[in-house]
Amino acid sequence: MDLQGKTILTRRLRMVPLDLDHVDAILEWANDPAVVGNSQFFREPSDRKRIARFILEHETADDCAYFAAFALEDAGYVGNVFLLHINRLHRHAQAGITIKQAAWNRGYAKQLMRAILEFAFTDLDLHKVYLQIFTTNEKGLGLWTRIGFKIEGVLRQHYFVNGELHDMYSMSILRAEIGD
Repeated sequence: MDLQGKTILTRRLRMVPLDLDHVDAILEWANDPAVVGNSQFFREPSDRKRIARFILEHETADDCAYFAAFALEDAGYVGNVFLLHINRLHRHAQAGITIKQAAWNRGYAKQLMRAILEFAFTDLDLHKVYLQIFTTNEKGLGLWTRIGFKIEGVLRQHYFVNGELHDMYSMSILRAEIGD
């Protein structure tokens, strides 16, 4: 998706399209087990080449939008927020965020998700945004529920991680539910 020149601002964050300039920032957390424990892509060890290849594969894809997020107060890199599997016909997409550990517990996740929802519903005219989280991710479940996501169901034994199969919640929010 062509995001050239697109910037999303919140009260405390600035989001710009993810590009090769962000490889080193991503490497700060890409191999941190605490951060990637809820990630699907970063299950394998990452290096500059793997991350660069990932960015290049996705920056021109029509079905995704990746943004790097920076704190306005110090311009420090916070993490990424993204939409995947953007389907314009059925008007839905999957959302996700990754925040480096040093930026946890500052309210960034809530701002990032609200910003990507506004982008999805306003700029892309989508009807539904969904996500998947591990059923053991209580903190994430609480946050997404407070934002307005609803559990649609459980994807049983959906991901194989650290030698075990794990269940995932499938959650979604509809455009009309924003602000409920």
